[in-house]
Amino acid sequence: PDSADGCRAFVVDQDMSKSLAPLIDIEQAEASVPADQERIINDVRASEGGTDGLNSGVRRMIEGSTTCADAPEVQAAACGDDGALQLDGASATQLTDWAVAAAGGGYNELLRKLLGAGAEPLTVVPGDMAPLAAAAQSGMAEAVRLCLAAAPGGAAAAAKQQFHEKSTALYSAALGGHAEAMGVLLDAGADPNQAEETGMAPLHEAADDLYLPAMRLLLEKGAAV
Repeated sequence: PDSADGCRAFVVDQDMSKSLAPLIDIEQAEASVPADQERIINDVRASEGGTDGLNSGVRRMIEGSTTCADAPEVQAAACGDDGALQLDGASATQLTDWAVAAAGGGYNELLRKLLGAGAEPLTVVPGDMAPLAAAAQSGMAEAVRLCLAAAPGGAAAAAKQQFHEKSTALYSAALGGHAEAMGVLLDAGADPNQAEETGMAPLHEAADDLYLPAMRLLLEKGAAV
């Protein structure tokens, strides 16, 4: 579509982008030379985190890019443009809205600055998202830590906080099989059996897409089968 200034505008297809995440599987990658395919996959298997780690990393990038796609000013600020965001005089709602994009995109230094300026890590802004939930949904473990540390009432209460449709940050992280972010939340006191309003628990969502590391973690932490 055309933008207000008559230029061509880029619009992200959020649904299509998010639908790609469960399909990511390095084991299914192909190469024109079979020997190269085998070598690359074996190298990934032998690397730290293995194929599960790489698959999770790609899912994080997809989720992160969709979360901050509609906030170019946040992306600019994260890349060093000091004038992109006017923090002085910004309302708590505006700061929190920027923090959602920063948390979901994994822009940790910017998120730290926004939280320090008054962004509220547990407050849901238009779009039905809070910074903590955005960080969890994208699998940004350090952003999750920053939001928990800044949460009023402490990390344990924040880890159990219910957001849109009574979902928790742990549930949001389980949707993408983000085991590292899930571990941060569980260590902070998240309940592995806390379901959202339709009765779906984190383990249900992790199992739905066969996110095995996430499933193992939940089971180790007491998730009911």
